[in-house]
Amino acid sequence: MKRATLCVAVVALSLAFPLAAPAGDLPREFVLHHDNVIGTSLDLTVLAADDKQAADCEKRVLDEIERLRKILSTWDAASEISRLNATAEPMACSDELLDVLEAGERWRTRSGGAFSIQLGDLIARWKQAQKENKPPSAEELAALADQVQGPACRIDRKARTATRVTKARLNIDGLAKGYIIDKAMAAARAAQPAPGGIMINLGGDILVWGRSSPTSLLWPIAVADPSHSEDNAPPLTELRLGGRAIATSGDYARFYNIEGKRHSHILDPLTGESADRIISASVVAPDAMTADVLATALCVLEPDESLKLLRAMPGVEALIIAADNKQFHTPGWEALETPEARKSHQAAESAGGNWPAGFKVDIALTLVSLNSGRREHRPYLAVWIEDDRGKPVRTIALWGREAKYLRDLSTWYRYARNDPDMIRRVSRASRSAGNYTLVWDGADDAGKPLPRGQYTVRMEINREKGRHISNMSAAINCADKPAAATIPGNSDVANVKIQYGP
Repeated sequence: MKRATLCVAVVALSLAFPLAAPAGDLPREFVLHHDNVIGTSLDLTVLAADDKQAADCEKRVLDEIERLRKILSTWDAASEISRLNATAEPMACSDELLDVLEAGERWRTRSGGAFSIQLGDLIARWKQAQKENKPPSAEELAALADQVQGPACRIDRKARTATRVTKARLNIDGLAKGYIIDKAMAAARAAQPAPGGIMINLGGDILVWGRSSPTSLLWPIAVADPSHSEDNAPPLTELRLGGRAIATSGDYARFYNIEGKRHSHILDPLTGESADRIISASVVAPDAMTADVLATALCVLEPDESLKLLRAMPGVEALIIAADNKQFHTPGWEALETPEARKSHQAAESAGGNWPAGFKVDIALTLVSLNSGRREHRPYLAVWIEDDRGKPVRTIALWGREAKYLRDLSTWYRYARNDPDMIRRVSRASRSAGNYTLVWDGADDAGKPLPRGQYTVRMEINREKGRHISNMSAAINCADKPAAATIPGNSDVANVKIQYGP
């Protein structure tokens, strides 16, 4: 669907695995992960009484997502939306497709044209431009934009039909994912008895309901810093949400690269041009579809236009970051932030003060696919730093959340097992094959800047039905001058490039 890369933009911070079983009859937290769910990943967190209740919730969510995929996926040629795109005649439609089409028209009007569900041809033209490495002309874009002005469809609710009004291809990705999340949450809550708390994270768009733990109603959610796209970079801020949704959109993680220039993947429906004035917009709303739509529209509008629009929407808060990194937010945004998040961000900015100004360590790694036609098991991986005496001082990354498998990272676990708070902070979902970048800011696990000197980057990887590799390491001198090192590759990880410098 939309913004598959934004799983890095909004991150659930709830503890992803129980380090100890809860006392008495308190519910337990279950975290379930699935790949390739409507073209992205699904993380489902359930506060449930037992395995059976968690599994029932998981099934309800997955069944509802799959049911709606067959209706709303623009990637499926057999879906309802694809069949509607293929005809100019009135077509019988499900209530769900009619709901989405009507919502698209409401948001087009409400946003003053900044949101549109008719951008299929414009998106195709920009993809072609990237493939040819030649930007589309202003005249081409203007002509395509002219086609998407006004309503997309004529809806007849009594006859349950929709008729396309223009020749422009429909693309409902900008609100379909949010709609699907809302419906999946409703399906999960319909269980008897319902779980005590549910979080659905579908490709970075998140909706929470109920309790995040037996003692808290608020779910901790991190918002990524668009200026720091590294996999383990500290978040821009952390929010506490109860019964609401959050979505983030922007061009920092997904864009068209044409003739060496970045162009946002978000397009202005009024001009057809790439919307490059805003690099990130995060929206908190009562439902996921509202958050989803507004996160896109706010990347098109000027900040003052966005804030004016949001003033008429009770219960909606937003943070907008312009291309010059200037921030704009609604009056209630700061009330959602945790004091700890602000302190953490300030500490991250000051960390590394013992190193030359602007110096950091970048770690570029590639996870190798072992897929031989069967389902691939994602690896558990730990990356950490040791000082010149061999003492671990900082865990950079921990990919994998189930406690029983973390213990299999035996070298790393020997020192980390006594610091559950640190494990909570750094643990993230395991990663699929691909390229990743990690960063070390020169601080230890407590956030205290470390001195200049010799350090060792160490890695350990373990894969179900695969190898356990614990002897990956390289020393690097973090002193006055830039330095580089390489950890040799193996069957699971390609050569790891380590760079120290500004």
